[in-house]
Amino acid sequence: MTIREIQLKLAAHELDVCRRHGLRVWADWGTLLGAVRHKGFIPWDDDIDLMMLRDDYEALLKLARTEFTSPFFLQSFHTELGYYRGHAQVRYDGTAAILPADVGKPFHQGIFVDIFVYDNIPDNPRSTPWRRSLQTARLAQKCLLTAQYGQSVKRMVAKAVCGTMGYKRLY
Repeated sequence: MTIREIQLKLAAHELDVCRRHGLRVWADWGTLLGAVRHKGFIPWDDDIDLMMLRDDYEALLKLARTEFTSPFFLQSFHTELGYYRGHAQVRYDGTAAILPADVGKPFHQGIFVDIFVYDNIPDNPRSTPWRRSLQTARLAQKCLLTAQYGQSVKRMVAKAVCGTMGYKRLY
């Protein structure tokens, strides 16, 4: 099978699980653009991007152990220590899709489909609570990324902060 065939198999499985459990999911980013403009993949795109609303996403994560058995694996920070992304990925066992920054990282690195989550969008994105929430999210993201990819001293400090605050809380 080609990489794209495996990605389509992953997406089909994800969509089947969502359909059977009444979960909303849709294509977005380059996947949506490719479907409309190219009637398939954008030639230079390398993945499939799916989106879910928070409640549906959380329900999907709870189904991970029963619905995503080999060769499928639903990966999130809940399922693998060391996985640092804020979104889930459906991975395919027995394959490899290792990003340069992930070489040597201790988590499943098979071919994948991204599953992003949309959270509540405020009526007024300029409101003070929304701005504070966004600032907090950006700080958490910066801390998590620095803990993974930062240079030596910054990385050590970020790891200490992440460890103190708790990785799950930051996610």
